[in-house]
Amino acid sequence: MKCLFFIFVVFVTLVVNASDTTLIFPEVQVLVKTEAQFNNIPTIACSAFDYLKQIDENKNITRLIFVRHGESKSNKEKSMAGRTLETALSDQGKKQAQEIGAALELSNIEIHAFFSSPTLRALQTTKTILSKLNLSFPINQDERLHEKWYGLYEGATENEYAPIKNKEEQEIPMLSTFAEKFAYKAVLNIESMQEIYYRVDEFIRNIRLDQLGKNVLITTHNGVMKSIFMADSAFRGYDVEYRSFDLGNCSVIVLEVHDNGELKIVATDGLKFRTK
Repeated sequence: MKCLFFIFVVFVTLVVNASDTTLIFPEVQVLVKTEAQFNNIPTIACSAFDYLKQIDENKNITRLIFVRHGESKSNKEKSMAGRTLETALSDQGKKQAQEIGAALELSNIEIHAFFSSPTLRALQTTKTILSKLNLSFPINQDERLHEKWYGLYEGATENEYAPIKNKEEQEIPMLSTFAEKFAYKAVLNIESMQEIYYRVDEFIRNIRLDQLGKNVLITTHNGVMKSIFMADSAFRGYDVEYRSFDLGNCSVIVLEVHDNGELKIVATDGLKFRTK
């Protein structure tokens, strides 16, 4: 079953990468090495919920509120749930989802549509937020919002995945450009950050006209949100490495898409530089 799923992922990746989407990052970037540098990135400095409290409706802007799912039992066990290991929210994860729902309620923002990764942990988070907001909207599930594909390491324990993690930590800093780091794979059948970004970018561009002028909540995963943040930061001139920061459960990224197709992150919550 995993082999068939892997073939499907490879096919989708090839189709997406064969599109006209090309990432062209600035040649000169600041390598973010310290917490102070990270906190000075404009999208980190701007609080998501403070931003949402003060926005005005704009018929020319689609506002996408990305939320990482609450803590899952897999997160608690530190296993690589990926796409194929179904894992429910922990008690802490349910509480986090309720807190996000409460924060959105306090922001007084009207949400017009809900999208989610098909995984159990993402759907449970979305349903909890809907319940907290006293809404009964349908949840639109989209495969492109899935977590990073870990190939043969889908469902691996922390110890089983340790050799890959060590390989990444040794090899990524040796790469000279952000573009190389973004496209890096420790092994062939693991999805790169660039491949994740391509499919999520496709999702964003597919829904932006249907949802033009609306506020959309999207529940997804760590890999998806990191890819969006890293690419946006790179376009601004910051080289942020994947393992240099944490994106906690129920972190938030607010991304705006203009009617001309321009998209940018405007605010975040829950992203922190990793101190050793």
